[in-house]
Amino acid sequence: MMGLVAVLFVSCGSSSSTTTTGTGTVFTFIGDLPSCDILSFHVLITDVVLTPVSGPGMGHGLPTNSTPTFNFAAWRDASTILGTNTMNAEAYNQGQLVMSTPTLVIYDATQSPPIRTVTAVLPGTAPTFACNPPLIVTTGEVAGLAIEFNMLSSIQFQTTPTGTLVAVVTPTMAFAGLAASASQGFGDTGARGFVQSVTTSSTTLSANGTPFVGAFTMQLLSPSLAAASGAPASGPVIAINLTSATTSPPAASPTQLCGPMTGEQETCPSLPLNTLLTGSFGNVDGYVDSKGYYNANFAEVEDQEDVAELKAGFLGPILSVTKDSNGNATQFTLFVREEQPSVEFGTPNVALDTVVTVNPAPAPTPTPPAPFTVYGDGSRVSHPGGLQFGPTSLAVGQEVAVHGVYTAPPSGSSSSVLTTVAADSIYLQSQAYQGNFTSLLQVGSDGKSGAFTFAPCGTMFQGASVMVFTDSQTTFVNVAGLSSLVPQSTLVLKGLLFFDSQGRTINGVTVPPGTLVLLAAQVRQS
Repeated sequence: MMGLVAVLFVSCGSSSSTTTTGTGTVFTFIGDLPSCDILSFHVLITDVVLTPVSGPGMGHGLPTNSTPTFNFAAWRDASTILGTNTMNAEAYNQGQLVMSTPTLVIYDATQSPPIRTVTAVLPGTAPTFACNPPLIVTTGEVAGLAIEFNMLSSIQFQTTPTGTLVAVVTPTMAFAGLAASASQGFGDTGARGFVQSVTTSSTTLSANGTPFVGAFTMQLLSPSLAAASGAPASGPVIAINLTSATTSPPAASPTQLCGPMTGEQETCPSLPLNTLLTGSFGNVDGYVDSKGYYNANFAEVEDQEDVAELKAGFLGPILSVTKDSNGNATQFTLFVREEQPSVEFGTPNVALDTVVTVNPAPAPTPTPPAPFTVYGDGSRVSHPGGLQFGPTSLAVGQEVAVHGVYTAPPSGSSSSVLTTVAADSIYLQSQAYQGNFTSLLQVGSDGKSGAFTFAPCGTMFQGASVMVFTDSQTTFVNVAGLSSLVPQSTLVLKGLLFFDSQGRTINGVTVPPGTLVLLAAQVRQS
């Protein structure tokens, strides 16, 4: 099955106009560069308008019945699929992202809970940006469009004469056309959502001739705003295609399909495709190839949701943690940036951009049969120094997904009484963190492996320092390697953030007890 999605990062090529007739398919990918202390900024995207070089006549990156909600704060320094559409075969050199109904929430330590909704004002007319290079749509072929929104440059806070804080949004974004490579298609693309159907066999070949062994469809961008004019507020449903090392020819990078954690496991519990349950929440990393197929490199299944039983997935940053004398988290508060699937409009409901109280259940002694909260992390591999996500490693600022049954406050309760979630499972999520490089601790002979200290700019970190560890697989963007990092330079780091309560030695570097540790998959210098 073909996953039809439009890429907001514009795929640009030659700017010359062509007279080719017919239509092609455009995938739109969208992402964001982060900003400190903005917890949520979501909008209803009503159109992606492309202007052809030849003059009159517009192309549209979204179908007319698609108005997905997109939260830029949920895709910091990452991209996902916004949608797909058919467009006339043309060269397109200008683009507009048409947005409405903005909601913006910031971290504010003076409030309880520490969040504040700020009125956001969009321009009356969506600004037009150059698509550089242009998007080239060829008859019968698939093209990629990439859009990158710069939240830091786009949002300016102002105080009105009456003392009200408002956010004036002057969008800054880059449109670019993407050329599909044989090995990574239109580039690394994340997908996050819940499983709708499973296909356990396939006769389809990827663009580079690798056989797919099966697929599952996943709903992306779960609806979070009321539908506009009857149009669905959901994002696309795409087919996540899997490959194997056992096919002929074998896949160069076979899909790793990881099942839900069942206890203290450091590595990925392999999940046979025929046991994948619909309604399960999953995180996928892969790419869309030149034939329009989503090729999964890594697929992580966390838990099965059941809205009828009031069980859902809640994603966002931890705002506070309560621990016992042994350092185990007994309760924490979570900002709900995302829901999988949406339970915003149910009865009872959990509104987006609110705070819930999460109650983990401690593992009994001996373990099972008593129920307990399962902990896992998004990479499902053994970490250096034996780092492992668990009840002692929860900390403010971590991005997590909590899966469990929610209970609304009793009728008539004050606003200080929060919805509670009885956590069946808690998964640490990979996320982007912005801040400053402070000091280099170690650098290996390859220039990439080592460690340094980092000061995150988010107020919720309260000035805490983070020890960052990199390895030979870490990607460096706009900087050659560790030795090229400049003190006080602004960095965006993407990876898993742990709290090490006990202390340890990682690759020869001493980590003191009570330290935040980031395992960085990417280091971007601004």
